[in-house]
Amino acid sequence: MRYLPLLPTIIISFLIFLGACKKDQVAQQVPVEDFLISDVENVNLAGEICSKPYQISLVRKRQRTDGTWEWIWGVKNPNPGDGTNGTLKDLSSWAITLPACIKNSNIKASFAFVIHGPAQYHTQFTPTYKPSLLYKDCQNPGLDYTNGKPVLVFNFGTRGNVITYYELILDKDYPIEKNGISFYKTNCTGTGTGGAGESCFPGIGCTLTP
Repeated sequence: MRYLPLLPTIIISFLIFLGACKKDQVAQQVPVEDFLISDVENVNLAGEICSKPYQISLVRKRQRTDGTWEWIWGVKNPNPGDGTNGTLKDLSSWAITLPACIKNSNIKASFAFVIHGPAQYHTQFTPTYKPSLLYKDCQNPGLDYTNGKPVLVFNFGTRGNVITYYELILDKDYPIEKNGISFYKTNCTGTGTGGAGESCFPGIGCTLTP
């Protein structure tokens, strides 16, 4: 019976431990299912999603029948708005960096699309990997987030919390680089914060196949 006074302390400590675990789980919880492409087989869905500040997931990486490889990323605005009170403006474009082993000749095609129920809005771009002047700060145009480095730009944005998918077709297989770097652009006009910034994303690496 002399151990009974310890019970309240033990119970309290246990509850604090459970609360910390629950809080940690909430902080790390990511709605991976949101990024699944409806009615299309999803292959090699990446479990890790970058959320700084837009959520970016590698939705698909697979070989096509012609031998090329398809990469599709999903980008979602988790808190759409006008840029005030913690909201985020819609993206107007998104750009990714590529490793040194990939040149323009390795890029076969690039697309962007959104899915609204049975409807799909799809656009194709001529893929080029070169410096861009888009990703400059609104308040300080001298600040170029890309630092003049080449990027592949998808001139297609997001609308509300609907996921936009960005697709790239490469000549062969490349590994996943978890610490990839991308850049986002929003409208500089109107109220609230906006402009450009740098974000992590599950990108493309080198040295997988000859």
